[in-house]
Order: sequence, then structure tokens, then C-alpha cells
Amino acid sequence: MGQMEQLLSLLKGGNWEEGESLWTEILQDKLESIEPLKPCAHEFARRGEKERLLELLNLTVMACSEANNPSLWVDSLRWFAKYNPSQRSLVKDFTTAFKKKYEHLPYLAKWVDKVLLENLPPHKFIKTLDKLVIFQEGTVVKHRSGWGIGKVTSISEEKMDIMVDLERRPDHRMDALAAADCLTPLANDHFETLVAFNIGVLQEEAEKKPLELIHRVLLFIGKPLGAREFKKYLSPDVIPDDKWSKWWTKTRKQMVTDPFIDNAASAHGKFAYRDKPKDWEEEARQAFEASEELDQPMEAGNYLKNSQEKKLVSFLAEKLLVLCQNHCKEEKYWYALEAYIAIEDCIKEGAKKPEELPSLEKMFSSDPIAIFKNLRLSSQAQQTIEVFTSYDDKWEEKIYDIFLYGSDLSRDALFRYLTKKRLWSKYLPNIYQLIMDQRTVAPDAFTWLGHQLLSRKIKGQNIPELVDIYLNVIQTFTTLKFLRQLDTQKSNKIFILNLADKVTLSLKPDDELDANKALEVYNATHNAMWIPSSFKSVLKLNIREKFPKFFRKTEPIFTTKKGLQKYEEEYQELIRKKIPENSEAIGRALSFGDLSENSELDAAREDQIQLMKKAQEMQTNLNDVKLIEFDELTTDQVEVGSTVTLTNSNGEKTLYTLLGPWDVDLNQGIISFMSPIAKELIGKNTKDKVSLPAGDYEVADIQIYSGAD
Repeated sequence: MGQMEQLLSLLKGGNWEEGESLWTEILQDKLESIEPLKPCAHEFARRGEKERLLELLNLTVMACSEANNPSLWVDSLRWFAKYNPSQRSLVKDFTTAFKKKYEHLPYLAKWVDKVLLENLPPHKFIKTLDKLVIFQEGTVVKHRSGWGIGKVTSISEEKMDIMVDLERRPDHRMDALAAADCLTPLANDHFETLVAFNIGVLQEEAEKKPLELIHRVLLFIGKPLGAREFKKYLSPDVIPDDKWSKWWTKTRKQMVTDPFIDNAASAHGKFAYRDKPKDWEEEARQAFEASEELDQPMEAGNYLKNSQEKKLVSFLAEKLLVLCQNHCKEEKYWYALEAYIAIEDCIKEGAKKPEELPSLEKMFSSDPIAIFKNLRLSSQAQQTIEVFTSYDDKWEEKIYDIFLYGSDLSRDALFRYLTKKRLWSKYLPNIYQLIMDQRTVAPDAFTWLGHQLLSRKIKGQNIPELVDIYLNVIQTFTTLKFLRQLDTQKSNKIFILNLADKVTLSLKPDDELDANKALEVYNATHNAMWIPSSFKSVLKLNIREKFPKFFRKTEPIFTTKKGLQKYEEEYQELIRKKIPENSEAIGRALSFGDLSENSELDAAREDQIQLMKKAQEMQTNLNDVKLIEFDELTTDQVEVGSTVTLTNSNGEKTLYTLLGPWDVDLNQGIISFMSPIAKELIGKNTKDKVSLPAGDYEVADIQIYSGAD
């Protein structure tokens, strides 16, 4: 055991006198660095022995000052200040040590003397001097308030200022002390330095050493990152946009087993940097053993997917065998099958087949449908179907029950299997009819089928048109809602805004039958209170615009020039800014890969639909605009454009100005002509009585609004 290890051991054991003695012995030797002593100092401080610590630190500073090593002396004083920041003698000692260390930069001595005049506390004085050292010609710095990155181009020793060439402040002169507070030095190999001044290094890393580049970014950010964040920092400067998806897919596979990276199982999970490399296989073993029994087949699957060495396959097979046997004893055959499939996967990777492995006959003979009711692991869904069809010669007879009573995962897997085997068209008519007949008995099956039909994933002969399916789903879901059998979390996933467009497009405006169906769709959607409001409003707007004869507006939208300008500016911002920004967001989301689980892409597409509908609605409103013609108004009666003075029985006055919906300013008494109050006032004459929500009034005066221009 070395002296430092021995010292730390003594301190952890509370042997303070022996520890002090050994610390003193260490100082008598030639001390090259104070770093090994820092854990020992921390132990003194942690255990409340601050007086002993300060005495030893004082001895350490003295030893360093006599060692003819100015850098070591400066380090020891800086360290002493951490534990005793208010000791005034530190300023004098640090000044002497600092000047000696940087005697090759004579201008710093003058700067130090100027800083002394500021009479700063010791800790701030030391911090300020440390910052002054950064200012050498060619040093890369970053401005903390958003002026970007740049370089120190020159130093004025006499004026104590520097010239920096920053991204957003080129050739900018700064006082050195002010610069010390707002500029941060960056090392030559710092990520941001390389991006700004040596991008080729990063581009070469991306091509030849992608993991080193990933490490560099994680260390720079200092927190876990996902695919979107990595792309933000690396594309397009380091990796071109058109190459990102391929590069990320390849690099991510390497990251999964990198010993310096903690990774998440999700395709959109976060990655974090580890200070110490991990033993991937050992940590996988620990994760498996720490997991709940029901999660162990999934843990085994993740291991087999990501491990390169597959050292644990025999260990996993043994553990899963016990799990499989126990589930069989409890007659929970669906869980037993999960363990069985995981064991089979281990065998494929080299594990020996256990002799006491329960048979498939035992698992499927009791109640095979129960297995599909409880199927929960997406990674095993397809294998479960394949195991079942290979074992049971009469599997086709059980298809209908699986669709009717199985989980959605079972239905998805069986649908894919039948499609792959080119059997789907054979069974679709009967499956469709069975679920339709049993829709109130098996609401989950109907919800699944409705989703597949409305998303057009399932097509075939004898399947109704989209609009008829939509009306059927609305009717059935309304019934299920009444019966309290509707799973709104599942049903809401069906009514995405894209469906509103599909339903509208399937209706032809020149077809009388479709016109009647459009009205039926409108009313059914309006009356279904459980439908998401965003979907409902979009579909209703679509139908109103496509079949205007059912929904003709009786009056134009009046407004002033100012109100119209405000609305047009909002429309232009939507068209020129928000919609293009959304298009960029979709492009970024597409680059993440794995579109099946791309929540960012789904959200961006939903935003796109809403923005486009908003633009469509605003354009419709702009087509119906009519400017208020103030020159043609009179003061005989209240009209759009009038300013009305009302009085109540107490003689109190209230003023209203009736303008357009985009002119409203309640603080000025300006209300929309569409509002209930305005509708009560329009057509009234002076002396007329009017009843408003706030009480009864008399029209005292009518004037033409004068603030339009």
C-alpha cells in the first residue's frame, strides 16, 4: 500500500494523529502534485475535522512555496482558498505565486496590480486572475450571452483590453476584466472549437471512428442524448442530411455494446457517457437477475439481440427452464410459453437443450386461446403464432376465436402471418362478419377491426366503402359508450386528423347519394360526444366546405381595414413561417429512422394537418370579408360600424362600438357584430329599450365610429 492509500485508510478509520503525522512525512518528500492529497482533505472535511485540515493545508502551501515550483504553489493556494476563502493573506501570497508562474508574460504583472486595486475578496481575486490567463492571442473563447465563438486576435497590455473576433461581434474590443466574466476558454480539441475552426477532424471521426465522435458529443453536452439531439449537433455540418439516417443506424448498433455508453432499449431512447467502462456481459447478468420473473423472458430477448459474445446463453436457459416449469405447475401456460420461446432462442445461440423442458402439447392442450388472450411481448408475438401453427394441425379452426378474443398483439401477429402465407383473403369475409356480429360481445376486436379498416390496412371484397365503415364505427362506438364498454384510449387512436381527410375525399360533391351521406356523416360526428374535439371540428369543416349548399352562410364577415390587415398578417405568418417550419420538423423526424415508432413524426404530421386546416379556414374567411363602409352609415339606427351610448335607470353610461371579429378590443368597448350583445343592439333607434345580460338600458346616442383610419 502506498503512502496516499495508507493516509486515506487512516483517516477513514478516524486515526487523526497518525494521519497528520503521515501527511507531514509526505510533505517532506518531493511533492509533485497536490491531486493525491485531495481525497484525504475531503475526508477531514467530511468528518468535521476542519481545524486539523487547515493546519495541514497551511503546511502544504509552505512546502509548495519552497519547492521552486510556481505552478504547484499556485495550485496549493487555490486549494487552500476552497476551504478557507476569506483569509486575507491569500491575496498577497497568490499574487506573488501567480506573478512568478507567469513571469514569461510580463503584461500579466501589470494586470494583477490593477486587479489588486479592486480590493476583491480572496476567492474572487483568485478566480479573476485565473481568468486573465486565458487571454493569449489565438485562444478560442465562447461568449456566455449568445455572441458565439471566436478567437482572441490581439491584446493591449497597457490598456488592459483585448480584441476578440466573435461570430456575432467581429473585431470587438473588450476590457480584460469584463471579458473574464463573460468569456469562457475552449480547448483546441473541444467539440465547439472543432466545429468552428477544424470541422475536418470531426468529419474524419464520423467516417472512421464514429464512437469517438459520439463520446466527444456526450462529454461536451454532459447529459443523456437521443437521436434527435445527436442530429442537432452533428448534421449537416459534420454529417450531411442525406447520409444521416444510414450513419445513425449503423453507429447506434455499435453504441449498444460500447462499454463507455449506457443505452436505452427503445429506438428513441437516450444514451449517456460512462466514466468507467462496463463489463457488458456481467451487467446483463445482473440486470436479468434483478428483474421481475415476468420480465425475464423479455430481458433474455434484449440480451440475445444486443450481445456480441453470447456468453450467458447457457445461464439464461437454465434460469428460464425453472421459470417455465413453475408457470406450468401454476397452469399459467401463456407465461410458460414466453419462457419456452426464450429458451429456444438461447438454444439457437449455442445453449444446450434442457432435458426437462416442458412440451408444447402441455401448454397448448388445455386452452390455446388463453395464450393469445394474454400475449403481451411484441418481440415474441410472431414467434408465438409460428410455434402454434407448426404444432397444431388444426390451427386454422382456431383463427376466428383468436381474432375475437385474443389481444390486439395476437390479432396483429396473426394478420401478418396470414398475409405472408397468402391466406388473408380466404379468411377475411368470415372474420369481418364474425366480429361485426359479435361487436358488443367483443368490443376490443371490433375496435381493432375498425382501426384496420379505417386506416385502409385491410381491404377486400365484400368490405363496405370507407364512409359506410366510418358510420358503422360511430354507431357501434356510441352504443359501446352507452354500455360503458368503450376503451376511449384505443378508440381515440382511430380518429386522427388524417382520417377526416380520407372520409371527406371519399365523398363526391356532384353525387346526390354522397351529398346525403355527407350530411349523415356530419350529424353523426356532431352528435358523438366522445369523439376527440380536434378531429370533430376538422371533419365538420371539411364537409361544410365541400357541400356548401347544406351550410350556406347568411351574411358576410364585416371588418375594418385595420382588422383585415391584422388577420391577413396572421394568415401570412401561417403560410410563410409556421407551415414551412412544420415541413422542416417533418424532415427532421423522418431522418430518425424506424417510422413505425416515430412519435416525433406522428406529432409533426398531426401539426401539419392542423396547420393546413387552419390555413384553409382562414382563406375561407378572407373570401367572405366585407369592409365596413363608414361613409354610407347613418345615425338613425344601430348598424355594424356604430358607436352606441346606453344609459341605465341610474343614468350610468355604457359605450359599445360594433365592428368585426378581428377588431375586438374590450378595453375600448369594441365588440364583434357577431356577439350576442351586438345582435341585440343592431336595428335599434335612439330612445329604444334594450335588455342585455348586465341589465336594462336605453339607447341614448348613436354615432358613426371615427377611429377606423
